[in-house]
Amino acid sequence: MNEKRFKVSKEEYLLLQQAKQRDTELGKEQRVYDRDWQLKLNEVKIKQFERQIINKKAQISSKQIIEKHDGFIGDKKPEYWLQNEIDQIELEIEKLQDSNKKIKQEQEKDIEVRKDG
Repeated sequence: MNEKRFKVSKEEYLLLQQAKQRDTELGKEQRVYDRDWQLKLNEVKIKQFERQIINKKAQISSKQIIEKHDGFIGDKKPEYWLQNEIDQIELEIEKLQDSNKKIKQEQEKDIEVRKDG
C-alpha cells in the first residue's frame, strides 16, 4: 500500500483527535436515544397486541364473531382461527419483551461504562 502521510501541526492533530472523540460521543448518544425510543415503541406495540387479544377472546367467549374473512361460511372467522391469531400475537409479545430485556441490559452496561469512564 502506498499511503501518503501528511504532516500536521500539533494544533491540527489535537483538533482532529477532538473531532474524532466528539464523533464517537455523538454515536453513543444516538445509540442511547435509539434504544430509549425502541423501548417505548415496543411497549406501545405490546399494549396494542394485548388489546387485540382481549378483543379476540371476547368474541370467542361471547360466540359473536365480528371479524370477517372471505372464504369462510358467513364470511366470519371461525373460533379456531381467532385462537390461532391469539397464539401468534402472544409470540409477538414475547419477542418484544425479549427485545426490551436485551435493550435494558445494554442500557445497564452503558451506565456502568459511564460510571467507570
